[in-house]
Amino acid sequence: MDVSQIEEGTWGLGVIICNSDGQIMEVKSNWMVGENNLLPAETMAMKIGLYISSDKDIKRLRIKLDCLEFVKLMNHGGDYLLTTSTRRICHRMVKMKQQLQKIDIVQIPREKKKTKHEAARICVSKSIENINNPDKHKNNRPLEDKSIMGLKAQL
Repeated sequence: MDVSQIEEGTWGLGVIICNSDGQIMEVKSNWMVGENNLLPAETMAMKIGLYISSDKDIKRLRIKLDCLEFVKLMNHGGDYLLTTSTRRICHRMVKMKQQLQKIDIVQIPREKKKTKHEAARICVSKSIENINNPDKHKNNRPLEDKSIMGLKAQL
């Protein structure tokens, strides 16, 4: 997953779900407004990913992201860092995590991102496009555009 600040208080979110062979199963982009902190946006991206995983009945997850603060938060607690609304999301996520057989949350250095993480970045850029042209992308459906399809071919 990847999160990027678009402007003050507005974040683009990108989530890519892959199977154990590395094949892309689901692509989702979204955006979030009203927060001036990275952690709520990372939390929302994680929530989206966990909901998709739950819908697909995935029981083993490895979540890769570049935000060390969020990895520490999810692995070691510390919800005092979060706003009330984000804390509620985080607690729901903890319950969802308990339903999984195995979940690893790992931090990937920004300079070592691979193609899948670039795909998440494309989702973020599509979220920016959605904000700039909301009528074009109503209901924020999962993306299947040429840029994502090209990345699927590389994988």
